[in-house]
Amino acid sequence: MAEKILPLFATPVLHMTEVGMDLKKLKKFILNTKKMNDGRTLTNVGGWQSNDLQHKPNEELQKFIEILKSVATRYSIGIEIEPKNKLEQIWANVNGPKDFNERHKHLNAIYSGVYFVDVPENSGNFSLTHNVPDFNFAWCHFNGIKIKKYNAFNAGTWNIKPQADELFLFPSWAEHKVTPNLSNSDRISISFDLS
Repeated sequence: MAEKILPLFATPVLHMTEVGMDLKKLKKFILNTKKMNDGRTLTNVGGWQSNDLQHKPNEELQKFIEILKSVATRYSIGIEIEPKNKLEQIWANVNGPKDFNERHKHLNAIYSGVYFVDVPENSGNFSLTHNVPDFNFAWCHFNGIKIKKYNAFNAGTWNIKPQADELFLFPSWAEHKVTPNLSNSDRISISFDLS
């Protein structure tokens, strides 16, 4: 008799470290952009979110966009679908003390992601939520299952402590959030949607 656990309906999250961007140049560009406009409020509670930046003439941002398109192509190949790397929008986030981004998803794209530019200690986690809406209720709340060790099969939420120069790319249907910034400095990131 043979048996195995099938990892069905997975949420493929690409994690890339040492992307190699000039973080000082990106931070300066983002903070200068913030000074020039009020931005927008979508999922951000407090903080600042820019409008779409993809057509801004910034050399470091354009370099990042080219890297991002290449990463998205490799990600597509890795999950065995037709390559998708058209940038729909890209925006910056500046979250000061106590600011955060509520749980949300991006149903207007194929992939979404975030790149961390400046991440002070205690400035919050990047968090992904199980893609089955009733998972937490059925397993954790209603039935009170005791988890021995959290893993990809039994976790309702996956918290990641981000680092600067770190990128995450995931399906746009994956719910995610960024927890409150508990530091006294700004957490700066770049988010994006591709299709």
